[in-house]
Parts: sequence; structure tokens; C-alpha cells
Amino acid sequence: MTAVTTAWHDGEVAVHELLKVPTNGNPTATGFPLRYEERLLQSPIVAVGTLDDHGRPWTTIWGGERGFAQRIAEDVVGYKHMNNDNPQSLNDDFVRTFTISSVHAGDGKVAITVKRHGPATDLLWRHPLNETLKIPVMGFGGKESFHMVKGQESVFVAGGVGITPMLAQAPSILEGDDGKNVKVLWSLRAEDLSLAEDSFKNIRGLAASTKVFVTGEIPTPGSGQGDGMVEKLQELGAEVEIRRMVEEDFASLKRHGTKFYLCAAPQLLTNLIKWLEEEDIVWEDFGY
Repeated sequence: MTAVTTAWHDGEVAVHELLKVPTNGNPTATGFPLRYEERLLQSPIVAVGTLDDHGRPWTTIWGGERGFAQRIAEDVVGYKHMNNDNPQSLNDDFVRTFTISSVHAGDGKVAITVKRHGPATDLLWRHPLNETLKIPVMGFGGKESFHMVKGQESVFVAGGVGITPMLAQAPSILEGDDGKNVKVLWSLRAEDLSLAEDSFKNIRGLAASTKVFVTGEIPTPGSGQGDGMVEKLQELGAEVEIRRMVEEDFASLKRHGTKFYLCAAPQLLTNLIKWLEEEDIVWEDFGY
């Protein structure tokens, strides 16, 4: 290698560090699922790659001006096992995160509220109810800041199954006069209104605190497909709007001391953060 006087690029430095491995080692195996590790460990090193401080990929495969590192061209296709931004585009490891929607009862049981979407939830839907399905739980997460404070002026904004964190906390924070300090804005597709009905029937005070924004096609009377559901929600005490949620819906809720809890899919969440940029907010998303 020819000596140079210019400073090394951080991508080159990172690749150089990766090359400091035993001759019988294979650094590319680290981090891959166990079913791939044995095969990789028995394979010769083809190349070592890394990202520089700007997120640009570098590899040893061609050798650059320093002799061993070069930035990868935009049209080069590499190998990934998983793509966290779009898991369905690559091999699926079936690891999912769900929100516990049941109140802690001390009996070692939890409940989750799941909408069928993708291969993992499709597996749950297809499994016979009379047969046991064992699924390992890898751990419990969640933000401490997402725990609502009883008695505090709070607004919970949900999109679809984003209501689940509220379902787990509602029985305690809506108890007594404290329920007057809580408002819920819930965007829900017409086809999923049965979830709202079930939630309102089982959690005292939730319907009276909730405004439901119904999107999608409303079933026609007599169709037998959930017709009359809007009226049922209103009878249970909820306010119902047949439209999408808009920024003006928050005008009367913005005041000092109010905390906003947001749980929605990426598109709605982006709008909410923009609309409430001057407010005290915390959020979770289920962008998957």
C-alpha cells in the first residue's frame, strides 16, 4: 500500500477496524440469525462493509485509493436479512410488537387487541381456537412517559388499534371525577366500529369521553354488515363524526397543562405532530 499524507475518511477507518479479525474468523456472521451463522462461519470472507458517519456504505470488495476501502455505488445491490423499515419486503422473522390492552389483574394473563394485517397476524387468525398456540414473549417495552397521570388534563389521540394503550389505562384514569379531565379522539374505519362498541360496553366512562371519527364506507341500512353501528355508539354516549380528523378538531383542546398522547400509523402521526408542535406531546407508532 502506498503511503499517503491526507487524512483517512471515516468510512475507510471503520473498514480498517473491521479487518482486524482472526484469519479464521468471519465478521459478516455476527448479527445474522443463528440458522445462517454456521454457514457464514464456514465461508471465506468475500468483503467487509460498514457505514460511515453520514450513513454511506463502504466495502472492501474493490479496494479504493487507500487500497482497501471504497464507497459503494448507488446501483450496487447488497444482501439484507431484515429491513426494519419495510419487513414484508424481505425475509420475515415473525417478531412483532403488540400493545397490552388489558388491565393488570395480577393473574399472570395479558390481552392484546390485534388487527389482521400481514403474515404474522394472519397466522393468529387461521389458527384453530380450540388448539393451543404457544408464542414466546421476548420482553416488555413501552415508554414510561406514555403512562397517563390520573387527574391530569389529558387528550389521547388514536388511529385504529392505536387505542389499545388507552384501553389498558382507561378503567383507572376515568374513575370518578377524574374522567372529566380526559378526552379521547379516535379515528376508526367503518369496518372496525365493532371494536369501539365492545370497548365502550366494557369500560365505564370511555364512550362519554370519546369522539369517534369514522372513515371509509358506512354500511347501508339492512345490509347486515354492521349497519346502525354509528347509532349504537351514540347511544352508548360517544360523539361521532363521519369524516377524517382535521387540525381544527384540536383548537379547543390546546391549553396550558394539557398533555397529548398520540398513537397512530405514520401518516396520521405525522399530521398530529405537525398540528400539535407547540403542545406537550408524547407518541407511539405502529408503523411496522
